[in-house]
Amino acid sequence: MASPTIRLRRLGSELQRLRKDAEYSGAQLAKAIGTSQTKLSSVEGARRKLSSGELEKAIRALRVPDTKARELRLLLEESNQLGWWEEYSDVLPDTIEMLAGLEDAASWVRRYDEAFIPALLQTPEYARAVVHAAAPYQRSGDMPRLVEFRMERQRRLRDSTFRFTSLINEGALRRQVGGREVMAAQLDQLLRLDHS
Repeated sequence: MASPTIRLRRLGSELQRLRKDAEYSGAQLAKAIGTSQTKLSSVEGARRKLSSGELEKAIRALRVPDTKARELRLLLEESNQLGWWEEYSDVLPDTIEMLAGLEDAASWVRRYDEAFIPALLQTPEYARAVVHAAAPYQRSGDMPRLVEFRMERQRRLRDSTFRFTSLINEGALRRQVGGREVMAAQLDQLLRLDHS
């Protein structure tokens, strides 16, 4: 599930696209749904939310097809729900939370990794070693939660609608992170994932 912000962005951009396709100005649609043009602009820019009543009026005014209308209603409903990663917000930087939200909303992630195996492919032991090396100042009690967060991100790999492509620098494959046994297990996992 994407973050509330991402869902609001999708809802706003979709509403704007539908408005333009229907050849409505912002002022015309705002009047049709009983709000100000300023608020509508903020909704389209994902800075404010529409009420469900306002959304229904927009759907009617723009003559939105049923399938698309259901999608818009779902986006509005889901914008009130938290993403799974938000339970880790006490130990994660905002940038990582945003990354998790974007990743969760994506259908395909492509990345290049220079220094480490990507978090979506890490074993728990490798993740622990990376987290410890990258943030030795972390409170020791946060370490298990940071590793758990990385493992939770991997659920996305089991989603048949999600594609993940990673190009890993040879140096990251040769670097002994966490020791010889940890690295051997990590390389075994990469082979298993490549064949699944």
